[in-house]
Amino acid sequence: MNNHSDNSYIGLSINPDQMCLVLMRDNSVQNLVSKDLVQPFDMETMISHNKFLDTQIEVLQDLYKSLGSGQEVGVSLYSGCVLIKRIPIALGLDNHFIKGQLFWEAQQIIVSSLDDYIIDYQRLPFHTFSGNPLYVVVLIRKKILTIIKQLVEKTGMILKDIDVDVFSNIRSLSINYQVKEGINIFVDLQREYICIIFIKDEEFFLSNIISLQKQDKTAIVNVAEISDLLLKELKRLIFGHKIVNKLDDINTIYLAGIESVHDLQEKLSQSINVPTEIVNPFSQITISQSVSNKDAYEENPEKFTSSVGVALKKFT
Repeated sequence: MNNHSDNSYIGLSINPDQMCLVLMRDNSVQNLVSKDLVQPFDMETMISHNKFLDTQIEVLQDLYKSLGSGQEVGVSLYSGCVLIKRIPIALGLDNHFIKGQLFWEAQQIIVSSLDDYIIDYQRLPFHTFSGNPLYVVVLIRKKILTIIKQLVEKTGMILKDIDVDVFSNIRSLSINYQVKEGINIFVDLQREYICIIFIKDEEFFLSNIISLQKQDKTAIVNVAEISDLLLKELKRLIFGHKIVNKLDDINTIYLAGIESVHDLQEKLSQSINVPTEIVNPFSQITISQSVSNKDAYEENPEKFTSSVGVALKKFT
């Protein structure tokens, strides 16, 4: 592997059925590769398959060789691997008490000990209707972090950062688009789930995952069914959390994920009056002439949204 000593950085996104890598240097894309996974990258498979790590290492090694260079990497995990909870905290509490309260709240949403998790939290720039500040808490199993570290190290890369696709997607979107103030929605469509992210004034506001029925990779995605399910969930979240008065008050719905997202956009456009747009994470980023896999970003750039987002964290 020809590793540059300059400002090279790799963004790696891991979904249950796909890995995507983007190599960036000085804010420009030097190369990108992706591969569908035969063995899913999820908790169920991690627990039930003894050869899980060996199989994933083999896949990532092949991708890394195809990438051509780079060594430092940031990893974006799909949000099904983590727990994300938005928690209101009473106004005026000191930092020590806030931390204790957030950890207590976190314990209520898991069945095992907090010692099994790494916990991070951040105050959001929003408040409840009563004026109390909101915090977002992220919990990641230590076992998953251990697997990610082993996966990266045995491939020959150097792990510098671990992010969650929810936040990587928002970062990628905000850098490539002039996102309007107010409420926007980001929808990440994958074969096994839909991740819905509400973005308020370009900041994370709320996220939720809809699990989809597992099916063979060759099966045709039922876009009509997914569209109906998505719209029902959007309305439930909007009214349940009093985000806006009605769905039409949303500025734009941005979409990314698997190829079927193009059909989903068409279906949504026929059903609602909200503008929809397929995300191109390279729209405001320079693509080097040396990129060998041009078809990947010309045909389906949206699948690289998360990997671009975690790479951009290095340069922004």
